[in-house]
Amino acid sequence: MIGSLVLPLILRFYRKRTKKQIKQKKSELEDIKQTRVSLQNRVNSEGLTDSEKETTKEALVENLENEAKARFKLLTQKASLAFYKFF
Repeated sequence: MIGSLVLPLILRFYRKRTKKQIKQKKSELEDIKQTRVSLQNRVNSEGLTDSEKETTKEALVENLENEAKARFKLLTQKASLAFYKFF
């Protein structure tokens, strides 16, 4: 009986926290996208030396990895929230 009273409170707290984290991850993802676009534009510019292009490409690869990780975290949190909506 106590579990039936406590479980909705725990789930409500979890939903609220997860929604807040989803909003935060979305804003982080937008920042990463903007950084990626600026790095792509810099790589495609013609005024760079070969060494500058290589360092920019390395930064772009790292940024793409971070973007993929952020997208995966966002997807898992959305799935988790959708799962707990059924309870």
